[in-house]
Amino acid sequence: MAPDFNKATIEALGKRAGYLCSNPDCRTPTVGPNSNPTGTTSIGEAAHISGARPNSARYRRGSNDVLRADITNGIWLCRNCHKMVDNDERRHSEDLLLQWREQHERFVSERLGKPGEDLQRRLLEEELAPFQDKPPFVRRLLIDKPLGWEWRLTAELLRHYNTEIFENLEDLNSGRYLRQLSFLDEASAIVWIDQKISEMQEIFGPVDGLLKRLTESWGEPGEPADVRTMNRSIVLIRDWLSHVLQFEESIRFTKLPENFQRLHELLEDVVGSQARKLEVLPAELDKMVAMIDTDHGGTLEEPLIVKKTIEVVLPDRWPENFKKEYQRATGTYLGLQEAEAKRIVRPFAWLYFLIFFFVVFFVVSSLLESIP
Repeated sequence: MAPDFNKATIEALGKRAGYLCSNPDCRTPTVGPNSNPTGTTSIGEAAHISGARPNSARYRRGSNDVLRADITNGIWLCRNCHKMVDNDERRHSEDLLLQWREQHERFVSERLGKPGEDLQRRLLEEELAPFQDKPPFVRRLLIDKPLGWEWRLTAELLRHYNTEIFENLEDLNSGRYLRQLSFLDEASAIVWIDQKISEMQEIFGPVDGLLKRLTESWGEPGEPADVRTMNRSIVLIRDWLSHVLQFEESIRFTKLPENFQRLHELLEDVVGSQARKLEVLPAELDKMVAMIDTDHGGTLEEPLIVKKTIEVVLPDRWPENFKKEYQRATGTYLGLQEAEAKRIVRPFAWLYFLIFFFVVFFVVSSLLESIP
């Protein structure tokens, strides 16, 4: 599919703008008569907010042609303003153009002055109210509601809430930032390690339920999405990822005695590396949207089911290595005979293998239903 707007999209953009330039500092009429008694002159153009092709203004490399050609990526401008925004993209960002369009359509709608239109506008404003502090593109999706808008809204909200968290997890793992350090003695180190293992037991518990509720918020084919539940689910996913980041920071910035160093290394990024697997979800949803209007084989009666599985697994031989290091470090600290050390470590080892099996078989599944 080409990234250009089709005829219907161009016509819709012009009509929604009242055939006025959407630049609030311009708003010149873009259609008028010419010398031909039955002719018209048009200086209006459907401009891409995010560029249609590489090297064009505001081009999104991670997007796809279906999204680039969608009405949500368009704005009606006069030729002069179209040229201006493309020649100076630093001053005319995606967010600015989206705000122009939203403000202009409100301006045109208010000028119509019809009671029905006023009521629809108020209902729309109520729906948009919880998203006033969100990126303009989020509001644009709620206004236009194009095909697959539920998935696109989910993808944009996931990016909005979580991009910085994923960046922090990556920077933390690469050692690119620092927090205040905590230093523990050997007795405190044993207690601290046991606490971290207990936290690992619990930390992945909510994720499966959150993703299932998020999927359910999209509704069955032909049913409206539950935007409130969708947003709530994504906020809770953000909170969970924030907790993972705090957990990883607590490990990274705690210093243990020398004989506990190998244990400390084994704990680093075990949870964070699994949480970062959720970073792919927005891109996967974009792929789903790109399937719309293609021969994907799904129908309304028998929709195509696409299943995305994210496996949360421990590194190879991690439990055995951790158990061995724990026994060595605690046995050395306590100064016990080997048999006594094994007796003390055994309850912990059983507990940890319980964690191992829990994590290995914990699978997060997101069920997506395509529309015909």
